[in-house]
Amino acid sequence: MGEKELALEHLLHCNSNDLLIYDRGYPSYNFTHQHIEKNINFLMRVKTTFSQRAIDFVESKKALQTVSFFPGKNTKLSDKPYSKNTPIKVRLVRVELPNNKVEILITSLLDSQEYPSSLFKKMYAERWKIETFYDELKNKLKIEHFSGYSNQTIQQDFYAALFVSNVQTLIANELKDEINEKSTKKYAYKVNSNLSYGFLKIELLNFF
Repeated sequence: MGEKELALEHLLHCNSNDLLIYDRGYPSYNFTHQHIEKNINFLMRVKTTFSQRAIDFVESKKALQTVSFFPGKNTKLSDKPYSKNTPIKVRLVRVELPNNKVEILITSLLDSQEYPSSLFKKMYAERWKIETFYDELKNKLKIEHFSGYSNQTIQQDFYAALFVSNVQTLIANELKDEINEKSTKKYAYKVNSNLSYGFLKIELLNFF
């Protein structure tokens, strides 16, 4: 099962007050339609070549635009609850990056008064916290390196890694005030997560 399928399963646990943020590996007509159908809002980064609408928007130099998307010409529709003429209305938002590159976001939040375009760059940046957490899980906690092959072993290793991560986060948060007091204008101190995970794995059983 791929990331898109897993993400769509998560929609069962979301509600209309949520805003789901996705990187550019997720967007498609069907993916966005399922969010619209369940009344769940989204903010997604798309490739500048995502569709002709997106290409035209990039070339227009506009900061934002509301457009309608339709299924692709070669999309199989026989098992879908929509037709080739079913529109999805979204806002396109242009984000200028420091390196003179352009990032295109699409969102179901259409009200420009309640959600001005200036909000979306900061909103999308919130996803970066998730990406850095994936990096910690994979490269620091080695969550994909299992000690066995059985379903039970894999689940035990997975949840043990999450437990270590949660305990490390709690301890690091407790130390924030103390670390900030010792920081200077020249040096901003922070917890070394690599070392803290290593020490924690050794001492964790003694804690309990």
